[in-house]
Amino acid sequence: MTNDELLKSLRELEVQLRSSRVQFFFQNQPPEAGERFVTMRQEVSALIGQLVNAQLGKIADQLDSLSNDLNLGIQNLQKRIEAFDTANDILNDLAKVIRVAVRIVDLVA
Repeated sequence: MTNDELLKSLRELEVQLRSSRVQFFFQNQPPEAGERFVTMRQEVSALIGQLVNAQLGKIADQLDSLSNDLNLGIQNLQKRIEAFDTANDILNDLAKVIRVAVRIVDLVA
């Protein structure tokens, strides 16, 4: 199971645990069962938060790395354009910038 699949499954479980049907069921159970249910439901919510934070942290690290590559690529491309380097050099640097930009978009989309 991938992280995305795990996150999706946990979110679906959380929705189910917060449904009125499940809430009503546990309201009609002994207090210990209701308290245990609430504690466990909160654990599911906490796990979702931890997984989301981990994914966001990983994305942020990757974005930092890629943003440096993107900035460097843009600077190189701008220098080539200002110097009127060969069309091939400009197009090669433009292709590099586009590849990095695509990787960034893939991370955040």
